[in-house]
Amino acid sequence: MSFKLTFNPGTSPFPWAPLVLATYVNRPNIEVEFDSGVDNVTLDYEGHQVTNVNDITGILAKSANVSSDDPKTAGFLTLAERLPTITAFSELVAAFDSLDDHIVLRTFLIGHDLSLADWAVWGALKSSVKAAGLLKNNQHPHLARWYTYIDGLESTQDAIVKLAEARSRAKAKKTAGSFDLGLSGAIDGKVVTRFPPEPSGYLHIGHAKAAMLNQYFAKMYHGKLIIRFDDTNPSKEKSEFEDTILEDLTLLEVVGDQFTHTSDYFDELYELAIKMIKIGKAYCDDTAQEQMRDERGKARKVSGGVFARR
Repeated sequence: MSFKLTFNPGTSPFPWAPLVLATYVNRPNIEVEFDSGVDNVTLDYEGHQVTNVNDITGILAKSANVSSDDPKTAGFLTLAERLPTITAFSELVAAFDSLDDHIVLRTFLIGHDLSLADWAVWGALKSSVKAAGLLKNNQHPHLARWYTYIDGLESTQDAIVKLAEARSRAKAKKTAGSFDLGLSGAIDGKVVTRFPPEPSGYLHIGHAKAAMLNQYFAKMYHGKLIIRFDDTNPSKEKSEFEDTILEDLTLLEVVGDQFTHTSDYFDELYELAIKMIKIGKAYCDDTAQEQMRDERGKARKVSGGVFARR
């Protein structure tokens, strides 16, 4: 029996369960496609078309012998349908508490191997931004262990990459059809862009715009994107912000080709600064700190009625 799975890469929340399951079983009779023209996800087989996510996941699980006759499966499938729609934080915490208690002494939700229940619930958690945030709070260690195990499977990572590539192609196609962006004088293969966040806080909307534009141009010209942490203020910077920034960039599907720190070049920058001073192209301001602090808050009137600050 042959199966054809078609996903809309732009669907939100995305139906992760059938995609990761299809990639996990890796059967030649299961074909996976991405098409922005479909509403969500469809499964076509023997003249039938199925659109319900749980039904699709169940059919695939049964065909690959990873289903389960355990009566608890139905309850987990119901939970999987409900999780992405939960808006009340207290209700989500209650669901997490229940799952965490259930998985304390278990590796999988049902039985001794991955089954339909695992794929359905994991897919529901993966598709929920609130669930992803709650998992990071380290309040549900057993659930996090189970989630991380499935997330770290090679097949799961392959599925994540496939979806990211499909989304990238869809966005590129949409952009090309609506407007043309370009860099004057750019040479294909030689464009290098950089995104330089300061590791002293979290990403905001301005960062997101800059990161996505820099990646867009790097890919357009088959160049590379450098993620450079601008670590020039040690008193405010923390390594945890670097990790969080990289996680947020991953959620934005922004992947750097090279990662650097401004501090990697401090010695070189120092030598260049000395050189510029020696040849008269730069100078050091030796104004006393108290004077500079005083002038910084005062406005000086200059010709034409314009006010300037030191």
